[in-house]
Amino acid sequence: IMGFRGACLMGETFSRPMFTDARAAKEVIDVLSRYLGLEVDMKDMIVKAKELDRAIAKAKELEEQMAKSMQKQGDELTYIG
Repeated sequence: IMGFRGACLMGETFSRPMFTDARAAKEVIDVLSRYLGLEVDMKDMIVKAKELDRAIAKAKELEEQMAKSMQKQGDELTYIG
């Protein structure tokens, strides 16, 4: 199709594996649809992206609360991974 032998489109995402990244997927679809001249209904993707934003904000808030709680207890925060 259109003379392509192959293609790979990638969207930058964040390091939170517990969430799928609807925003990155939307950006890839936006680029692809513009390039190929396609119309794609993105309403559901936009809703998912907003839900993701709220979930990430909540996760960050919980992380901050945990960090503060641990610091109050005198524990040093470390990361192994």
